[in-house]
Amino acid sequence: MSCEGMRRQKVLAESRTFLRDKDLAPLDQQPHLVRSRWRILTFAHAHGGYSFEQTLDLFLSAVGQRVGTKPWQIQQMADAVRIHRYQYQRGSAD
Repeated sequence: MSCEGMRRQKVLAESRTFLRDKDLAPLDQQPHLVRSRWRILTFAHAHGGYSFEQTLDLFLSAVGQRVGTKPWQIQQMADAVRIHRYQYQRGSAD
């Protein structure tokens, strides 16, 4: 497995564990949140030099340009990424 693949697996595993241990989302929603985290991290890596909120805005704009994407999906993704980010930071400091 490539270095990138190993990094991805580690991030996904940490995200799954964190969501499950903190009971932050229903089990059926957790896979979507984990994928969203990976997607925003990958996007942020490719578009460095911006603050978290700037990167999130750029990411959501890119997602919104996809055919068939509904406004509620964009808002849901934004909320999920923000909640996960702030909960994860707080949880890792505990």
